[in-house]
Amino acid sequence: MLKYLNLGICAIAGVAATFAAGVPRVDNVSISQDDTTKLVTISYSLLDAPGVVTFDVQTNVSEGVWASVGGNALSDAYGDVNCYVELKEGAHRIFWMPPRLCPEISVESGTVRAVLTAWPEESPPDYMVIDLNTGRVEGDTSSLLSKHAFYPDESHFPGGISNRVYKTEKLVMRKIPVSKDIKWVMGQDKLKNAIPHYVTLTNSFYMGIYEMTFRQWENLCGGVPGTIVKYFYTNFTDNAELPMSGVDFFEIRGSIDGSGWAAGVDPQTRRKVSANYSAYPTPLHRLRVRTGILFDLPTEAQWEYACRAGEPLAFNNAKASTAEACDEVAWYNENSSAVTKYGDSVLSVHPVGTKGAPNRWGLYDMHGNASELCLDIWQADIGTEALEPVGAAKPSEDKVYRLVRGGNAGSDYGECQSGYRTYKNVSAHGTYNGLRVVCPYPLNLNW
Repeated sequence: MLKYLNLGICAIAGVAATFAAGVPRVDNVSISQDDTTKLVTISYSLLDAPGVVTFDVQTNVSEGVWASVGGNALSDAYGDVNCYVELKEGAHRIFWMPPRLCPEISVESGTVRAVLTAWPEESPPDYMVIDLNTGRVEGDTSSLLSKHAFYPDESHFPGGISNRVYKTEKLVMRKIPVSKDIKWVMGQDKLKNAIPHYVTLTNSFYMGIYEMTFRQWENLCGGVPGTIVKYFYTNFTDNAELPMSGVDFFEIRGSIDGSGWAAGVDPQTRRKVSANYSAYPTPLHRLRVRTGILFDLPTEAQWEYACRAGEPLAFNNAKASTAEACDEVAWYNENSSAVTKYGDSVLSVHPVGTKGAPNRWGLYDMHGNASELCLDIWQADIGTEALEPVGAAKPSEDKVYRLVRGGNAGSDYGECQSGYRTYKNVSAHGTYNGLRVVCPYPLNLNW
């Protein structure tokens, strides 16, 4: 026997939609529960525009006071939820099994309600999860949001955000809040080539919460470049969750933008990548083809803004530059020693997301582990104030040096600070060279 109850509804309209004529909203919400299996079914209508739908289940703890059962309890929900939902006639459905540890849910009692949120296409939830084993097909005209999962916060992730699947088979992106009304200080006192100055960013973006791993690269490209430094990957039994390292700029993006920056040309031209470099596919091209989204490396301004997450001090755990502060958040040369399967001790990269807490925006390993390549060509003078900086217009000499940020497992603590700047030749396979990807939102932007 099924029991039904009409529920309250929450719809977040946000700003006016740019993809669809109208703002999505939910209506006609009802809830039912099977007496035998205890499976809860939530039905709803989506009106006016397609969008992403998320939900919460709340219990009435006292008169007029409702409390969420918590994201962890909702992580196994399925159906038309935590995904892009199209308009259709009839009801959409969400299926949810209350976990054993959750307070007993009884729809019949009238003390349970579902709160649904409809997110416009141009303003989806904070977390986007891309399955690296599926992708768009040629001629697909569906929304760029389709085929991805979305969650309002990290507590809603099935299995927990630190689950191995999010470091190997899927790619987790976090929305980084940007506003043309925010001036923030880039750089840091007492660091060479890092004079503090105001920067304003105008292009909103998602950023990977983890550095791209060895297995994620394999899933995208079918293998790794023949020129890669395989030191860590051949010396450890389980290498899947280690950050991809030992790659150069060409192997990540291809040759189109390798020898020049083209800062003065149309952004769409500047952001081109190659399908292959030598005989090997590039991961950025594969990501673009599979999603239709303009994935790329971050500019160094995007990187530092995301790393700091509003924190002006040396490390994003709100601490000044000391070895002790670095040790809390980074794999660096004082704590990264690891023993290989052959018994050798090396300063090694470690599985992503395993050192300390993330920063305020949920990003892991912004300090230490693998070095993170950026788009910009190196320039020592980074100015006094900048609007959406993109680096030097051209190399200062014959060799092209790209910005590298964050320090690595072989760095001292000073080189892991948020404001520390260094560089690598575009064709240099630095042992710790790695990457973290970004993409724009709305997802159809060309930056």
